[in-house]
Amino acid sequence: MAWRFPIALLLSLVLTTGLFGFMRLLTNARSEAVEASEITKIEFVRLRRSENIEAKKREKPEIEKPEQEPVTPTMAVAEEQGVEVALDVQALASGLGSEFGSAGGKGRGGASGMGGPGFSAGLADRSALPLVRVDPQYPPQAQRKKLEGWVQVRFTISTVGSVKNPAVVKSSDRVFEKNAVAAVSKWKYQPQLKAGKPVEVAGKQVMVRFQLPKGQS
Repeated sequence: MAWRFPIALLLSLVLTTGLFGFMRLLTNARSEAVEASEITKIEFVRLRRSENIEAKKREKPEIEKPEQEPVTPTMAVAEEQGVEVALDVQALASGLGSEFGSAGGKGRGGASGMGGPGFSAGLADRSALPLVRVDPQYPPQAQRKKLEGWVQVRFTISTVGSVKNPAVVKSSDRVFEKNAVAAVSKWKYQPQLKAGKPVEVAGKQVMVRFQLPKGQS
């Protein structure tokens, strides 16, 4: 019976040693398996919205100032020179009496007593009469500088009443000359009559004045 105890002790030592060795092998195998396997990590990154959002500034469109309309000048025409007045008042009166007498057969004074030739001579002569006058455009350069002035223009009235050969006689400033001549060239007249026929009138002169409205001069 004495020999059983040492044998049991020896077997227990062998079993214990074997058990520890086996456990150690299992532990090493598991660690190697874990190291061999690839572990994929997925990281979720949250993007934070920028708290400082710059507000867009709306640019106000520039409002274009309306251009000032050209100022129509105040045009004053001085006394016209070179106009011959050929209207005979007495001849005109006798002519009217003759016309009334012939219309009624025998007038109160009689057709022969009123002087028929005087009537025809009175209406046959007539001076040129203005029909259309165009105002000149104010020169922008003079308007900006607030300049006023005048231009004396000489021209000829044709047999049909149009203006021929307008030319500047003198002026206060050359800046007004071109517009003054351009305006006068568009004028229209009732032609002058001599013995019942239209004739040209040369040497007609007018004064064209350029004046700014009150408050702008």
